[in-house]
Amino acid sequence: MKVTYISNACCIYESDGFQIITDPWLINGVFDGSWCHYPPLESKPEDFKDVDAIYLSHLHPDHYQPESLRRIGREIPIIILDDEKHRFFQKILNKDGFKNIISAKESETLLLGPFQINLFNPFTTHPFHQCQVGNIIDSAISIFDGKFSIFNANDNTLDEESAIRIHRDLGAFDIAQINYNAAGPYPSCFLNLSLEDRIKESKRILNRNLNHAAFISNVLKCRYVMPFAGVFTIGGKEHYKNETAGVESVSYASRFFKEKGLNPICLKEKECFDLKYSNSIDSIYEDEDAEEKSRYIVQNLSKMKYEYELEPEVNIQSLKENLILSRNNLWKYQKRFNYFSMWSVSIDLGEEYFNFALDSDRSYFGKPPEDMRLKVFMDPRLINRILTRKSHWNNVETGFHMNFHRKPNFYDPDLHVIMSFFHL
Repeated sequence: MKVTYISNACCIYESDGFQIITDPWLINGVFDGSWCHYPPLESKPEDFKDVDAIYLSHLHPDHYQPESLRRIGREIPIIILDDEKHRFFQKILNKDGFKNIISAKESETLLLGPFQINLFNPFTTHPFHQCQVGNIIDSAISIFDGKFSIFNANDNTLDEESAIRIHRDLGAFDIAQINYNAAGPYPSCFLNLSLEDRIKESKRILNRNLNHAAFISNVLKCRYVMPFAGVFTIGGKEHYKNETAGVESVSYASRFFKEKGLNPICLKEKECFDLKYSNSIDSIYEDEDAEEKSRYIVQNLSKMKYEYELEPEVNIQSLKENLILSRNNLWKYQKRFNYFSMWSVSIDLGEEYFNFALDSDRSYFGKPPEDMRLKVFMDPRLINRILTRKSHWNNVETGFHMNFHRKPNFYDPDLHVIMSFFHL
C-alpha cells in the first residue's frame, strides 16, 4: 500500500491500482475566506478525477469543500460515518447535490476494492477538558489491504482508553496519521490576553498537543507516525493572527516525534511513501524560510477579501429581530443537550450588546451584565450571515473572524459547541 501526501488532511491511499482520496481541501479560502495553503498548492481538484472513492471525515470546510468535490466529480462514491445520533453530514451532502454516499456505522466493516475499512465515532467529548456535549461531528478511519494497515485519526483526537481499545481490536498499524496542531481561535482572538501572553499560550497548547500525539502513537504501537491535519495559514485581514495560531509544519512535528523515539513520515506535496519497499525513513525536510513565508503572506494572502467584506451594511433593526428569533431556536438545542450556561455571553453590536440570558424570555439589548464572562466581537455582516445560515458560528470562529474578551480566562468547550446552533 502507498500513501501520497497532498496537504493538511488530504492524502491518497493506493493498493492494486485502487485509490481513495481523503478530505480534499484544494482551493484557498475555507472558513469564510481565511484558511489558505502555504506553500501554495500545485495540485488542482481536476488532478484527482480518476480516484475510485473519497473519504470525508467530517463537515468542517478544510475537510469537506464542496467546490473541490464538484471539480473532482460528483459521481465518485463518498465514504462517511453513519452516526446514528447526529446525521448532520449526510443531510448537508445531499443538500449540496452529492448523492453517491457510502455510509457505515462504527460497528460495520466496509469492503471496497482491495480495502477493508472501519470508521470510528468521536473517541471522546474532549481530550483535554471536561465537557458534556463536546465533539459530535468527527470521525476516523482505518484501512487494511490484506497486508498493510493505516489509521487516520484526523481531527478525532484519541484519549488513552480509545487508543488501547483500537490497538487491542485491530493490532499495531503500519502508519498512524495523527493530528498535532491547534486549529482554534484561542489564544489568537482573545483580547483579554496581551500579545506576549498569546504567544506563550499558543506555544503551550502546541506543545501539549504534540506531546499528546506522541503519547497516543506509542499506545497505538504504530510502526510509523505521520503528522497530519490542521496545517493552514491565515489569509486576508486577519493574517496577523498567524503569529499566535499555534500551527507548525509537518517537518516541525516530525522532528519532535523523532526526538520522542518515534519513526516519523515527513512528506511534501505529491511525495509518496510505499509500505511495500520502505523499512525506515530518515528524511525530514527543512521548514520554509520564515522571512520568505511572511513576505508571501503579506504580498499575496493578506490582500484576499472575505466574502462578507463585499456585502452591503446590515439593517440593524432586521439584525435585532433575527438575533431574538435565533436565540429562541438556540434555546431548543440547549434543552436538547441539557446545557444552560448562556447567561454570561454578549455580542457587541457597536453602541449596545445583545445579551444571552438564562432563558429565551430574558434576552435583551443594552449593556452587558457586570458579571459578564464572555464578550464576542465581529462584523455585523458576519453576525447576519451566521443567523441566516450563509455562514456558521463554528466556522467563523475557527476562521479567526471573531474576537473575544473572557473573564475569567476559563474555557468551556460546551459553550462554543452549543453556539453552533445559534441561527434561524
